[in-house]
Amino acid sequence: MTKETLRSIIVTVGLLMFLVGSLMFLVFLDHGLGRRASILLLCGGVVVLVIGLISQITEQQGFSTLIYRIVNCYRVAAIIILNTLILFACLELAAIVVNKIWEEPSPDDDTQSARAHTPYYASQAWAKQYWKEFTLSHHVLYRDYVLWRRGPFTGKFVNINSDGIRVTPGADCSANSYKVFTFGGSTMWGTGSPDWSSIPGYLQANFNALKRGPVCVVNFSESAYVSTQGVIQLMLELQSGNIPDLVISYEGANDVYAAYQSGRSTHQNSNQIADRLNKGKNPPQFITWIESTNSFRLFARLMAKLRQQTQDRPPLITYKTMGIDIATLTDSMVGTYLGNYKLVEALAQEYGFKFLFFWQPQVAVGTKSLTSEELEMKRGLDPDLIEFYESVYRRIQQVAKKYENLYYIADTFDSSNFQIYIDQVHVTPVGNQLIAERIFSVILERNLLDNKSSNGLKGLSSTNDAVNK
Repeated sequence: MTKETLRSIIVTVGLLMFLVGSLMFLVFLDHGLGRRASILLLCGGVVVLVIGLISQITEQQGFSTLIYRIVNCYRVAAIIILNTLILFACLELAAIVVNKIWEEPSPDDDTQSARAHTPYYASQAWAKQYWKEFTLSHHVLYRDYVLWRRGPFTGKFVNINSDGIRVTPGADCSANSYKVFTFGGSTMWGTGSPDWSSIPGYLQANFNALKRGPVCVVNFSESAYVSTQGVIQLMLELQSGNIPDLVISYEGANDVYAAYQSGRSTHQNSNQIADRLNKGKNPPQFITWIESTNSFRLFARLMAKLRQQTQDRPPLITYKTMGIDIATLTDSMVGTYLGNYKLVEALAQEYGFKFLFFWQPQVAVGTKSLTSEELEMKRGLDPDLIEFYESVYRRIQQVAKKYENLYYIADTFDSSNFQIYIDQVHVTPVGNQLIAERIFSVILERNLLDNKSSNGLKGLSSTNDAVNK
């Protein structure tokens, strides 16, 4: 084999490695191990290609001595490396700008656009700024035990403190305050609503209207949280000595969806999170560095969009595709939820606070007269998910009567004939107000307010109608 043939083979191998690596990156974009293998192949291909090209250039120059060959190789390599760094720096700067623009709220974003352009928000002067702040505040950070929570954010309509807790306007959290801890997912957090019109915001207003002392409603909810994460967050507060007077849990839909995703009772996106931890060895540092660059993020986004346009969406992996029986999964999920109820009941007895659990509404369940927009939301749901929702909701409605502090309020919107839902589970501020009124009526009905904030309220509680469980 001649030297010329060998050099041609090296260049060809490098080019093939680069092309195969590019194809692998496109195929394994969402799979960490495959994506990192493709990056290694891409980088290896570039190195082999550069070696082959340098060897060809040096041969073509025809230097007669070794020293000239070495100097020429160094010169060529330096030019290639310098131009590569300059090109990368320019690409990185451009990627920073493009990624920043891409992260801004856009009317073309499917999920947000569907929410933000419902008729309700068209009539609200604050809506455009709210949805912008909502998107900008959605950056999450790791939190011990509960896995994630939003980072700090300050806006006009969305405010999150340094602990990742959404601010409740009007809360007076002084030493002698009556403390109300609220737990749940994004519905209790207040997706679709400014701070003041979240469920905790309305509850705070109700307390303030009737109290004779300071009341502090704390919104411990977070997007995608299931009831177990709420219990863990409560335990962390109790461990730190932060003892509430009243605990309110408003949950259900996230527990159902997480079980639908994974085929077991767990937190949401558990399989994706597990994939990140089940790799065995950590990837090489230069792979981690490449994945952290703005250029990589931009390239990954472009490849994802290209793949979405050229390929069919991958089939959903759910409990049904896993072959899990719906009755078995319903038993497991409801059992976990009721287990969390019993844990909070035991903690309440130990630490001396009161508690209430509320099972939330969902667009696919109940007898609400759905608007045309709400019907489209329901039609967009996987039929298997609707079937699972209905199975779990029936079971919870049946067992709620056996638990003193568990209330099935999924029927709250059944008598409403106007649009309340902005997607399958989130609602407008009007919906939040209806839920808050339902919850507060239970608080008054049960006479659960502590004396330090409820002087003069006992007479009011008798005027409230009994709440159906």
